[in-house]
Formats: sequence, structure tokens, C-alpha cells
Amino acid sequence: MTIPELGPDTPVDALAAIVSQALEAAGIVATLSGGGAVMMYADNPYLSRDLDFVTAAGRKSLRDALAPLGFRECSNMRQFE
Repeated sequence: MTIPELGPDTPVDALAAIVSQALEAAGIVATLSGGGAVMMYADNPYLSRDLDFVTAAGRKSLRDALAPLGFRECSNMRQFE
């Protein structure tokens, strides 16, 4: 998988697709939920500023899948930024 350039101007929908592809490539099943899902799948002007993925994957698997994209685990161990 080619690692895309991510930055503050990356559209949220593009970021969701990139993260989904990285998780899938790592064999992680995850579902986009919350405001990000509403924004992507509904005819709604709501703009989410975060993405919530639901998964049974462990933290190490998530760290390994998301680190190449530049994400790091936050101190609460349930979020990546």
C-alpha cells in the first residue's frame, strides 16, 4: 500500500477512506460510526471533525496499522491522532 500524504487540508471523507484501507490491509475489520458515518452516508450538511471506528482489534494491531499514516496513540489509549 502506498502511504498517502496526509495533512490538515485532507478532506475528512478522504481520510476515512485512507484509514479504512490501512485497517483492511492489516486484516482489521472496523466500522465507521458516529458523526463521520452520518456525514458520509446521509444527505446532511453536518461536518464531523473526527472519525470513530468500532473494532475488536487490539491496540498493538491498531498502532501497527496506523503508525505508517503518521497516527500515534493518545494517552487515554482509545484514540489516535
